[in-house]
Amino acid sequence: MVSQPSSAEGTEGGSVTLHCSYNSTSEPKVGSFRWVKEPGVEVRKTTREFMGRVSPTSEQAFLLDRRADIEIRDLRHYDSGVYRCVVKIPGFQETSGNGTELHVLREDLKEAGIFWTIERVRRGKGQKIAMAGKV
Repeated sequence: MVSQPSSAEGTEGGSVTLHCSYNSTSEPKVGSFRWVKEPGVEVRKTTREFMGRVSPTSEQAFLLDRRADIEIRDLRHYDSGVYRCVVKIPGFQETSGNGTELHVLREDLKEAGIFWTIERVRRGKGQKIAMAGKV
């Protein structure tokens, strides 16, 4: 089973660590993990969108502490989205978490004290969506 928080928040230019952990009935000696930003972009050091801005947790932390975290630095507004942690332990099926929705706040809005929270809701045609915020 792979667990990850439902949301995380960071500020443009800052960094954020997306957390992921897993349970295993055995003591894994080998294994791997990866992160995918929906709709399917691999989050790697070599992916153009994330080049030089990501650091995965160490292999030791993955195997001993059962953590599969990833840090994203120099956050950009387009980093906002849903990130899914995928864990593979030999002999077991590849498993993914439910996804963490990353919200990257604009620095100028954060400093001005403007924060908005918008809940994702499914509304039928013609229904109103209420928004609340603080200025």
